[in-house]
Amino acid sequence: MIRKAVIPAAGFGTRMLPAAKAVPKELLPVLDRPTIQYVVEEAAEAGADDVLLVTSRDKRAVEDHFDRSPELEQRLAAAGKEELLASVIALAADVQVHSVRQASQRGLGDAVNQARRHVGNQPFLCLLGDTIFSGRPAADGAAGEAPPPKPEELKGRPIGQILMKLGRLSREQIVQGLERQKKSGGKLGDVFVQMGFVRTEDVEAALAAQRGHPFALPDAAPSRITALLPAQQLADAYRELKTTIIGLEEVPVEQVSRYGVVGGTAVREGVLRVETLVEKPTPQEAPSRLAIAARYVLTPAVFDCLDATPPGKGGEVQLTDALRLLLKREPVHGVVLTARRHDIGNPVDWLRTNLLFAARDPRTWAALRPTVESLARGG
Repeated sequence: MIRKAVIPAAGFGTRMLPAAKAVPKELLPVLDRPTIQYVVEEAAEAGADDVLLVTSRDKRAVEDHFDRSPELEQRLAAAGKEELLASVIALAADVQVHSVRQASQRGLGDAVNQARRHVGNQPFLCLLGDTIFSGRPAADGAAGEAPPPKPEELKGRPIGQILMKLGRLSREQIVQGLERQKKSGGKLGDVFVQMGFVRTEDVEAALAAQRGHPFALPDAAPSRITALLPAQQLADAYRELKTTIIGLEEVPVEQVSRYGVVGGTAVREGVLRVETLVEKPTPQEAPSRLAIAARYVLTPAVFDCLDATPPGKGGEVQLTDALRLLLKREPVHGVVLTARRHDIGNPVDWLRTNLLFAARDPRTWAALRPTVESLARGG
């Protein structure tokens, strides 16, 4: 299991000015939480319990978001509003968040290189901090859905995290369960059952997995919610292939010039052995329509390749250039992501992302829909 994740969040975000002058783009909210929190939650759901934020001197607020605030927590508790911080407190219980500063803006490759000492000789997830994903509804047995983790991968983990890894709970349901347990007491697994999130058989399977024993997962669950988010999908692919894994998204041919694009040989549907990478090619130069989509599993070999990568335009070291060197040293695979990507790098995309996430929440959408429909009618 991959236990470490690196989240580069040092870029300035000029397309979000003037807002990004005072507020780092990674802290711009999507509904009730900043973008960067969704990214850390994605890493945690994939099993990472050690996250390194690569920030800059202008991004201290990003680091502060994951720190505890006893005074604020006490005020909320006194007002009976603990749930307002419940999601970030629950995340802090699962993940140790560290940070390191990128001294100057020298590109994504240089930002990743700041993690060398922290990750050591381990493979690690790399998730860009200004891009989030949403899973699509998945029927049982849907394509792209991974088999349940093995008991040894779940041994000793909290019961809520195990049920989430087994596809039985969402992080929001875990937060709700923790709040209910705080008020009523009792075992957390029993609370999830009482709230109708899972069945007794699910909890029994999770408890067996927690002890490292074989478990029998029921055939169906009331809360089988989403397809895999990219971090989990790439971590699963690494467990099988043991190589660097690049998350990919198929884009229209007229958009290939915006991305790094890969070409290669299909291993099976949705997986290819990467043979070439081209940064922002013209449609005629592009080896495919498979664009690099802000998510990776990187092996430690990438660090030597970053050291050997000369700075390019603007003095920046590009991760794609380092991966091109890595291709000559060891196999690299690409996996087509099943989740939907959402950028927040410009005002239009940020607003669109907020509307899409609002539409997935019944209460929020009920309050917002009349305004949206009125605007659509020209009101």
